[in-house]
This record gives sequence, structure tokens and C-alpha cells, in this order.
Amino acid sequence: MVEPAGLAIAGSAALAGAVLGPFLARFAAAQIAVLEAQEAAGRAGPEIRDAWHHCLRPAAVRVPWHWQLAYAATMALAFGGGAWLGRDAAGQAFLALTFGLAAFGALLDLRAFWLPDSVTRPLLGLGLLGAALGLAPVALADALLGAAVAWGLVAVLQRQVCRRLDGAALGGGDVKFVTACGALTGLSGLPLFLGLLAAAAAILNFSWPGGAGHKADWLPFGSAIAIAWICATSLVVAGR
Repeated sequence: MVEPAGLAIAGSAALAGAVLGPFLARFAAAQIAVLEAQEAAGRAGPEIRDAWHHCLRPAAVRVPWHWQLAYAATMALAFGGGAWLGRDAAGQAFLALTFGLAAFGALLDLRAFWLPDSVTRPLLGLGLLGAALGLAPVALADALLGAAVAWGLVAVLQRQVCRRLDGAALGGGDVKFVTACGALTGLSGLPLFLGLLAAAAAILNFSWPGGAGHKADWLPFGSAIAIAWICATSLVVAGR
């Protein structure tokens, strides 16, 4: 039976995500502009502060309505779903935050093929911190092993695919994103996550414009990673 309190919290979180979505769409547009400017200048560095300054100038960032709607709907689902699955207030906040950050990264990759450290590192940190504090669905040792094994497997895969395709295939952001999700699922949940990821990546490869054989470097694998991790976590938490 659905508890009214849990339903109210999930509904409030979903509403907060929907309200926050258009602003996040603007922030993502500013972030992409800063990242592209850094790439053109041949430099790299933290882009959050510059993106924030861009975002505060309405005339500097214009976002099509469909992207604002996409962010609003995605964040509503991520925040609401995370809050729905949490066992207590702290767990609800943790899952809503991690689901939201993963969804933000997925949209950023889908929109402009970027998965910056400003997304992957906080997600990894949240996973390990949540495990240490007992907020995550896995223990700290399980989270550390999950991150290590996920990184090792995907790093090897990246190298092999690069050799076969004679060029970049999986970006460094993809490897870091999988590593962060490995920490969040833990070693115990890694087989389910990787299985779902393989299925999501295959669907993405065949459905993305260009079809099978499309240049892998221009596939938004971050969206497949986020969907696979959120589904795996939802199945694990719901089964408890």
C-alpha cells in the first residue's frame, strides 16, 4: 500500500525538479559554451564559475523551449523517483540528488557530447560518501570495489575499442561516469548494471541517427550509462 507521506514527498521532489529544470537547461547551455570555448583555446579547467556568470545574464544564454521541457520532465522523474525509492528522509535526499546529477550528465552528453569532471567527480564523491554514511544502498567496501572493477573493465574496453577503430571511441568522461556509477551500485550490483548498460548501449547504437556503425565517438553513451544505472539501482532498492 502506498503511504501518503511517501507519495507527498515524492510529489514534492518531482515538482521541485520540474521547476528547477528550465534553470538547469540554461545552466547546461552556459556550461557547454564555456567548455567549447576552453576547447577552442586549447585549455582546460573548472568551468562552473564561468558558466554561472553566463547563466546570470539572460541575454547571453537562450535555450529552445523543447530543451527546457526536456530538462523539466527529466528532473521531475529523477528527483521524484529517487525520493520515492528512499527508505527515510536522508535516503530519499541521497537518491534524489544522485539520480538528478546522473540525469543532468545524461542530458549534457545527449545535447553536446560532453561529460565533464564537474559531473562525474561529484557523482563519485556522493557515491562513496553516501556509502560511508549509510545513505547508499551499498556499504563502503562494496562501493570502493564496485568503482575499481568498473573502472578497470571500462578502461580495458576503451583501449581495445580504440585499437580496433584506430581512434577515440569511448571518451574519458564515459569511463569516469561508469566508475562513479560502479561506486553507487557496488560490486554486488555491478553485473546487473553492466548488463543493463550493454543493452542500453546496443539500443543507442542502432537507434541513433546514422544507425549501426555510426562513429562511436559521437554517440552520447552518457545517456545509456545514466539510464542503466538508475534502472539497476531502482531494481535493487525496490527489491529490498
